[in-house]
Amino acid sequence: MIKTFIHEIDKQISSNQELYDQTNFEIFKERLQKLESLKREILTMMQDREYISHYPLFFSKLGKII
Repeated sequence: MIKTFIHEIDKQISSNQELYDQTNFEIFKERLQKLESLKREILTMMQDREYISHYPLFFSKLGKII
């Protein structure tokens, strides 16, 4: 499930990068930065043996970004 979610984030990152490259609209750059930050946070949690305890925090942050 998490790997699928990361794959979806990667697709959104790619899409937002393409939109930003084509338009130079700040909104796409900001969204791109948020998605990259979220991905880094997820990968960091996955490395932590106790990442399962962070799920509620993870999903609450996700709702603010997407």
